[in-house]
Amino acid sequence: ERLSILTGGLHRLAPDQIVIAEDALAAIAARRAGLRCLLTVHGYLTREALSRRGMREGSKGQRFFERLEREGYLSAQRIVTVDHRLKEHVTATSGREDIRVQPNFIDMGWAEALPQHANARETLGLGDVPVVLCPRRLTPKNGVRVGVAAMEHLPEGGPGGVGGGAETENPKTRGGQTGAAGRGRTHGGGPRV
Repeated sequence: ERLSILTGGLHRLAPDQIVIAEDALAAIAARRAGLRCLLTVHGYLTREALSRRGMREGSKGQRFFERLEREGYLSAQRIVTVDHRLKEHVTATSGREDIRVQPNFIDMGWAEALPQHANARETLGLGDVPVVLCPRRLTPKNGVRVGVAAMEHLPEGGPGGVGGGAETENPKTRGGQTGAAGRGRTHGGGPRV
């Protein structure tokens, strides 16, 4: 159903338009609408669905996702991945070799702005309490629940620091339902330059 909706919407575009897609389904819809497509691959569609427990290993659902992922890779005229492991995955899944790797760029200079290790706790106002740092966006696929569960073991008022993301609004992430209430704070996202 989603594929039909996407394809129908894409039919309204001029035939010389290029679709920049971020998932296999959009790439398939672009092909079916007769449009060229650049597919940017940021993750492993089937593996991530399995790890979220959205389907069982060896199930019909897994086989469907594998076919969908492969068809998406074959539907795009160009594919860009964010790292070499993803490029290898796309090649193994689809047989395509014509994949460009455009690594994510993260400003590594941020570390220079941090206080020296010897006085970091004092500078950051941490005292002697344990700290749980979850240096990821708060999204379900990034294992956020593990960091939240660890925060339950911090003393009351502990400054466990986590980033921002979709799960920031989840009451469990905020600590309301996990016993972690008052034991941490979110700091939002940092620049990725």
